[in-house]
Amino acid sequence: ESKGVPAEITIDLAGTYTVQTVAVRLNPAPIWEARTQTFAILTSTDGKTFTPAVPDTNYEFTPDTGNLVRVDFSPTQASHVRLVFTTKSSARSNGAQAAEICIFE
Repeated sequence: ESKGVPAEITIDLAGTYTVQTVAVRLNPAPIWEARTQTFAILTSTDGKTFTPAVPDTNYEFTPDTGNLVRVDFSPTQASHVRLVFTTKSSARSNGAQAAEICIFE
């Protein structure tokens, strides 16, 4: 969890892959209220220059779906994937949240 938004996290894939899906999971406990987070997904082949793969989009996280959001996009070569969080709706904290981030080919 970040201290606030905007916030970003960059994942180094330790190699270059064709990626096309990012899954973000919050704490899956059913006591967590539903919330919206807005984030963009960017990719890079050098870790320095990032290109948007998915623009800023609102995503609904709900306990009914295990607080999991799956984002599919056009396959792209990447060695780094960055998520840039710009808003979130939960009043319990000010920061962006992600308990698990999975990146798939």
